[in-house]
Amino acid sequence: MGFIRVMVALAMVSILAGCSKPPKDKDDMKVQLDKIRVMVVQSALISTQAACSEPPARSQLVDGALALLRRATSGPEMMRIHQMMGEMNMDKPGGMPAKAKDQPESPQQAMHIAVHAAGGDGFNLLDAMTRPPGLTCAQVRPVSLAATAALLRQHHEEVAVQGEGPDKILDKEVDTAAGKLGDAVPGSITDKTPDPVRILALALQKL
Repeated sequence: MGFIRVMVALAMVSILAGCSKPPKDKDDMKVQLDKIRVMVVQSALISTQAACSEPPARSQLVDGALALLRRATSGPEMMRIHQMMGEMNMDKPGGMPAKAKDQPESPQQAMHIAVHAAGGDGFNLLDAMTRPPGLTCAQVRPVSLAATAALLRQHHEEVAVQGEGPDKILDKEVDTAAGKLGDAVPGSITDKTPDPVRILALALQKL
């Protein structure tokens, strides 16, 4: 009897542990989304470097930003996300897609929309940079601020330290820096800010 009670107890612990963990698909989707977020943000940062550079470095940086953005929006990570979302939206295997109104938007779905929007806005920025009169270093400052803030936020999410101590203090500094940069974005946008810059900067605030 003692052995049976131990086995039952272990089974209950396993069940509770399984219930406490998010579904594997959601974990996988977050992993893929995080990879795409990094690529979109890095592409935006490279774009701002291009605007602040002289030829031929400017052209080379634009090409690099464009290649990375294409990788982010059309790569295997995005394909995997679309596959998972298609499976999640089915009422049953082989059935019709479930109605969107019956499924409240999850954080993963919201981020999926955000990375798509920022990706499209990134392409628009690069297009504006390559057409006369182009964009100046001063004009792309809002994107530089927003992309740096997004990069710091992502880093904070990945390395957030629990408890106290030097590591916790350093992590708090990263979080504080991200917040200050993010707060500076709206003030860096003026009536003279080109639309592609303004739109991308605000889109990056959601990543």
